[in-house]
Amino acid sequence: PEAHLSFTTHADGNELELTGNRAGLLLLAKAALGMAETLRGDGFHIHLDDLYSINSEGKSILIRKEERPKP
Repeated sequence: PEAHLSFTTHADGNELELTGNRAGLLLLAKAALGMAETLRGDGFHIHLDDLYSINSEGKSILIRKEERPKP
């Protein structure tokens, strides 16, 4: 319940700023590591905001793994 994580996109659209407390950043890191280790190829993704109440702004934080085929 103490986890907080949010983001801001800058005006030029080329920068995403993540802001969070220790618990929120650890949650993001664990979710990203878990996603990286996942062997599924079916479009599996995680909605952190649906699983945990991590921001009061109601922003959607989605993690998706995309593997590109080797040329």
